[in-house]
Amino acid sequence: MKDVYIEWMVKKQRGFVDKLIRTVSVIFLVICVLLFLLTANIVMFIATIVAGVAIYFAFTRTDVEYEYVYITGEFSVDRILSRSKRKRIERFDVGRIEIVAPLNSDRLGGFAHKNYREYDYTSGVRTPGSHIFVMYCEGKKILFEPNRDLVEALRNTLPHKVHMY
Repeated sequence: MKDVYIEWMVKKQRGFVDKLIRTVSVIFLVICVLLFLLTANIVMFIATIVAGVAIYFAFTRTDVEYEYVYITGEFSVDRILSRSKRKRIERFDVGRIEIVAPLNSDRLGGFAHKNYREYDYTSGVRTPGSHIFVMYCEGKKILFEPNRDLVEALRNTLPHKVHMY
């Protein structure tokens, strides 16, 4: 049997909180630099350095992409920060998946009453045309935005558990 390898990247949209963190960190840095230039105080110099470090973390932590990787028998989700740091978040054995279906599918009705922890690995945009799927696996409710090839590969592996509508 041939191994199947599919990967798909989704960029997370910056929400209000992310934009607020970035704005506040920039304002904090500007104020610290101005106060340091006016006072030439060592405390303001240290505050400026702290503000610079805060900006670095604010900008790297709010630039997020998710990569879904499907290799025959395994599905994994990686988080990429600022297009440079990659971290494997989840890895699932495909055989343990209970169901995969679109977010508003009728097929998910039997899982609504169960107490699953929800993990959102989507772009954060919930428009009527977005293709957000839900996967229940190992006591987790995973939200993700696959492309058609990824859904078809999962469906070929688990035809009775993956639904397109």
